[in-house]
Amino acid sequence: MPRSPFTRTGYAAAAMADARANAPAPIPFAQAEPSGAQIFDDSQAITPAAEPAVDALPPRAQDRYIDLRTAAAADAAINTWSSIERQRGRYEEAKASLGHYREQHGPAADAKQIAKMEAAINRERATLKAVQDESRRRTAEGIELRELTREVERFVIKAFKRGDVLKDATIDVPDGATVAGQRHRIAELRDERDAVKRAWPELDQVLARERGKFDERVVRGAPAVHVGVVDRGRHLREHLEHVVEVEWPLARLDAAAMATHASEPPTVLDVEAIVTSLFPDQIWSKIESAIKAAYRKHKGLVMSADDQRRRLAEIDHEILDAEYIEASLAWATGEPVGWRRDISPRALLGIV
Repeated sequence: MPRSPFTRTGYAAAAMADARANAPAPIPFAQAEPSGAQIFDDSQAITPAAEPAVDALPPRAQDRYIDLRTAAAADAAINTWSSIERQRGRYEEAKASLGHYREQHGPAADAKQIAKMEAAINRERATLKAVQDESRRRTAEGIELRELTREVERFVIKAFKRGDVLKDATIDVPDGATVAGQRHRIAELRDERDAVKRAWPELDQVLARERGKFDERVVRGAPAVHVGVVDRGRHLREHLEHVVEVEWPLARLDAAAMATHASEPPTVLDVEAIVTSLFPDQIWSKIESAIKAAYRKHKGLVMSADDQRRRLAEIDHEILDAEYIEASLAWATGEPVGWRRDISPRALLGIV
């Protein structure tokens, strides 16, 4: 893409001036809405914190950064409201013409002429809707572009503060590659990433994990038995008694404690732990069978934790590679491109 004519520190102001100079003729005040140029503020101007960070970028990345911000500034100055109002005026004029014709001719009005004027009204209405739809699309794209610009600036500033040495990436664009093709590939990789993140652990790992939690519950459910001699009288050794005390495990009712604002959560017998301790083999057999049955029915991926981490890292690398190619192809068009809001700033600037 040709280098922007704007300097790093003055391109935003130049873009605004150019947009204002080429703005459409103003519409009557009663119909007017602030244009993009009027609502354009310092949020699009290069910030002092970004200036040294941009200066530290490689030349190609500087050009791309400046062109991106220039496009965002120019887009903010586009007044789509006036286009809508002009077309709305044509639509209202067509309706008024039909009404005037009917008033003027009354019952003698020509049916063919009325049909012709109604067709013109329908055309103007369809055109008005198309202009409104285009305005909504441009507005949405403009918001996306400005958000992306801010995200890229934050990335550049953070990298500069960390002391990262950014270099131009070497990008090998395959023959026949297209922006649309790369975006399709990225979408496929992200779908795969979601599937890998949802993958179930291997059955043996799950059984071992759940068995460990089950054994802890078995140990917790066993009663604590205390055997000894206690003094039941008011004086030492007056009424000594040999006792056996059985202490059953208790479970805290945290929800009840929150509801009653109690200083200490109330407790009840931990029936689950007690029953588990009494019938460990029978209960574990049912849990194990249920887990295995669920795995037999599972249609998704099953991966070890190591394989999952490794594949996620590989997918992230493949996505970034595809984004590098996507950005390289998009910049090569030399025309404004509808950037994806979530494209990597590294890929967009072409740096590593």
